[in-house]
This record gives sequence, C-alpha cells and structure tokens, in this order.
Amino acid sequence: MLQRSIPLSLIALLGFSTPTVADDPAVYRAGQSGYDTFRIPAMVEAANGDLLAFAEGRVGGRGDAGDIDLVLRRSRDGGRTWGDLEVVWNDGLNTCGNPCPVLDRETGAVHLLATRNLGHDHESEIIAGTSEGTRTVWVLTSEDHGATWDAPREITETTKDPNWTWYATGPGNGIQLRSGQNTGRLIIPCDHIESETKHYYSHAIGSDDHGRTWKLLGSTPSHQLNECAIAELDDGSLLLNMRNYDRSKRARALSRSTDAGETWGTVRRDPALPEPICQASMVAIDEGRTLVFTNPASETGRVGMTARRSRDGGRTWSKGIVLHEGPSAYSSLATLGGPSGADGVACLYEAGEGQPYETIRFQRLDRGDLGLDRDHGSVSDGWTERLVPGSFDGWHTLPGGTWTWNDGVLEGRITKDDPRHGLLVTDREYDDFEAILSFRITKGDSGFYHRVEELGDAIGVSGFQAEIDPTPEVGGLYETRGRGWVIKPDPGMIEAMRSRSGDWLEMRVRAVGGDVDVFVDGYPTASLRDDPGRRRGHLALQLHANQDVEVDFRSLRIRDLEPMPDEVPSVDGR
Repeated sequence: MLQRSIPLSLIALLGFSTPTVADDPAVYRAGQSGYDTFRIPAMVEAANGDLLAFAEGRVGGRGDAGDIDLVLRRSRDGGRTWGDLEVVWNDGLNTCGNPCPVLDRETGAVHLLATRNLGHDHESEIIAGTSEGTRTVWVLTSEDHGATWDAPREITETTKDPNWTWYATGPGNGIQLRSGQNTGRLIIPCDHIESETKHYYSHAIGSDDHGRTWKLLGSTPSHQLNECAIAELDDGSLLLNMRNYDRSKRARALSRSTDAGETWGTVRRDPALPEPICQASMVAIDEGRTLVFTNPASETGRVGMTARRSRDGGRTWSKGIVLHEGPSAYSSLATLGGPSGADGVACLYEAGEGQPYETIRFQRLDRGDLGLDRDHGSVSDGWTERLVPGSFDGWHTLPGGTWTWNDGVLEGRITKDDPRHGLLVTDREYDDFEAILSFRITKGDSGFYHRVEELGDAIGVSGFQAEIDPTPEVGGLYETRGRGWVIKPDPGMIEAMRSRSGDWLEMRVRAVGGDVDVFVDGYPTASLRDDPGRRRGHLALQLHANQDVEVDFRSLRIRDLEPMPDEVPSVDGR
C-alpha cells in the first residue's frame, strides 16, 4: 500500500479560552503534504484522551472524485499542538472518504467507518448506474488509540441494500448507546440514494458485537435527506439531524427513533436551524441532556459556522456562537473529557477567507462558551411530561384568554379587554416538586404558578408565580394575593442570559419545604429560604388580565420530590 509520509509543517497552537483562538488555528491547510485540498473533517476523542482529527486528502483537486486518501493528525494536549500527518488509508488512485469514527467505550477501540469507489467513477455516474464500479462500505479498526490500524475491511454486503447506488457514512462521528436493551450498540449515521427513484434518504448502520460485524438499521420514512448526525438523548431515544433538500423549508431536518435506530419517525424541519444544503455535526453531552450542533447557519450560502446548544432534546436552541463569519462548510464535533463532555466539546471545521476549503480548523468550546457554566442539573428518571400535544387531560381552565394547540406548541393568548386572568390549572395538587418548562413569550406578562389555591374570582388564584415575560424580571418570584414581588432577578444577569439564549427559554422551579429556587436557561434568578407560606397546591400557567399576551409552551416536565430538610440546593447544580 502506497504511503504518503510527508509531514504537515503547520502545528496549530490553540488556547483553552475559546471562542478566542490562536492566530492560525489550521490543522490542515490546502496545498500541504502533497495534497491539493483537505476536506470532510471527522474527529473523536480516544480512550486515552488523544484527539484524532481525520480528513480526506485530495490529491488532484478539491473535487469529490479521483485520488483521495484518508489522513489523520493527533493532538495529545487537548488541541494545543498537533502531530505530523499520517495516512490511514491510501488505495492508489481510488477514492477513500467519508470518515466517521466511533469510540467503543468498553474496549477502547476506535472504529473508522468509510466509503470507497473507483477514482474515475464520479458521483453522477454512480447514481445513474453508468459507472464501472459502485460505492462500497468499509471499516478500519485501531486497538491502540489510533497509533496503528487494521487493514480496511469491507462490510458492504451487510450494510447496503442492493437497490442503492450512492452511499455515504457520516461524515462526522458515530455513537455508542449508553442505555436500553441495546446498550453498547455502535451506530453510524449514513445516507443513500435509490437506484430507480433516485430519492435521497438517511439511514443508520450498527454493530452489537464491538465492531466485529455490522448490519443495516432503519431508514427515514421520507426522502430529500442526505448526510446526517446522530445523538442519544437523556430518555434513551435517538435524534437524527439531517441535511435537507426540501427548498421550501431551508432548515435542518430531524427524525427520532425509540428503538435504537431500527426505525425512524416522521421527519420535520426545524426553522431554528437554518442551512444552505450542507453537512452539519451534533453531539450529546451531560448523559444526553445537552446537545451541541454546528453548521454554516445560513439559508443561502456556506458561511457563518455557528455552534448552538439545546438543553431540551432539540426542542429549542440557543442563538449560538459564531466560530467563523466567512466561508465555511463541513464540521465535526467531539466531546472533551469523556463522553459526557466534562471539559466541553471541540469542533473541527472547514473554513477560509475566499472559499470554505482553504483550511480545516480546530476550535475548543468550553462549557462556559456554551452557556453551561451555570447549568443546573439533568433530567433522568421519574419525570412526567404534563403538556401532551393536542390534549388537556389532567388540566382545567379558569375563565380568561384562550389555550390552543398548534403543531405541538401550546399557544396562550389574551387581550387587554379581558379583565380576568387566563389560567390553565393542573387537576392534582403537588407537595414538594421540581418542574422544567420550555416557553417563548413575545408580548405581555405570563407566569408559572405553584402551590396554588383557587379562589373563584377575577384573579382566580393565590400562590407563587415564577415570572414569564420579555423584561429583565423574567424568573423572579411574585406572590399573588400576598406580598407581591418577593425576589426580582439581577438585570445584568438577565442581560447576559438573553445574549446567548434563543427565542425559547427553559425555566426550572424547585420547591422543597419552605425553599424555592428558580433558574432560567441555567441562570439562578430567584432563591427563597424557609418561607412560612403554603407547602401544597396546584400548578398553573397564567395569562395576565388587561394585557395583550402572546406566550407559547412546548414542554412541562414535573417530578415529585421527597422532603430533605438537611439539603441546601446549590444555585448552579454542581
């Protein structure tokens, strides 16, 4: 096997205070080491903590066909410095590409999934069925953290339907399931094109025996989809985030699986994740509680590489951090400090000044950069979703305003002519509890009530209200028919929170005995201790009387808590 051993002369020196980066963050630069262009980044943190940065080394030009090798550079210090370029797979003049690594946490092995085709076969010819060969699927395995690799092993027979022509693994990274009856399964996100219909689909392949054998899992139920990224959420379900070819909706496509990737649910487009038809990357950290996503966040062109995070399973996303304002394209995210991302994540992405394929750059995103430095805990077992789309079971309304389900969103509306608070009240009462609420408000005042007593008048209830409004008072505590304002949040903190949050916000309320804590998007907005008031009551969502109010809710998860008199909750959940 021919090996190109010319080392890259560039070493990236990157600090840990991202999103600020060093003067030259390039891990790969076009024109170096005998390659015209480097494309298609893929990155994984090995079991020993080394970062493995893969790419395609394209010899004859930046096109997708021809003499293309799979190459690797390694960092042993978290991305501060990088070792020389190594060639992982060189098949002469043929095309070896679409790197998609996955770490087996149980064995420590790194499996690199990839594809191969004859160098003179072009994508259009493979799709049309006029090429000499076709696209095949391969795996390379390292048992020593990427220092050496087994010979490439073909797995096309078990992972590609005979009716498919074009095929791609990833590119980006795979996952290993951490929960459920398929714990330990390795999953690689893929895509394919059907020979007869020419339709584009996303699908997954998996291994249940630590990479020895691989099998085809489920495909999406609809087409116009392509390269995809996958993550396991905190409830054990999988989220597939896909390149979207439906130009009527210029946004990423999403689908969920509740059976370890064997089948995929209805595909939807998320307008919070705009895209120009391009690959993207997504990883889960904090045991699936948090998602991090990167792509060129534009509907019209490959520019503006942006990192966003979601703390509610991809229901809502932050405004994001712009990593590179100029031309940018493919990216790959990797967790740092283990699969839970204890040290944040890193992004390997294509970027340039004139066009996106000048360099492949590395950038570290610490937890503070992602707005997780004030994170307030996770959601695991024992939680109940109280907002079920299309249903009001377990709730009753008090006169005032309207509550309407629209495409999975509960819309609360009231006008300034209505003298009564609009209230949606739980049928049952709660003692000690914790609740997580996803909301978006554009006009007027709303609130999340707890320990509510119904009164039967225009105000409707008495009790505590965690404030929901567009002002700096969001997340404050107000006592209706009592003391009025109990605690208002610090305006500077709310300004900082809004600077990095999206339109949708997440509120967490924890009430144990006489203690109440409120967080908004991880920021502690109110904390009350040893309050002598009511310890039991209903929960309610409120629309303020005599105001034009427009507020939307997507999720309200609740769990009952046992009183723990000696516990003093930390304001940042650490």
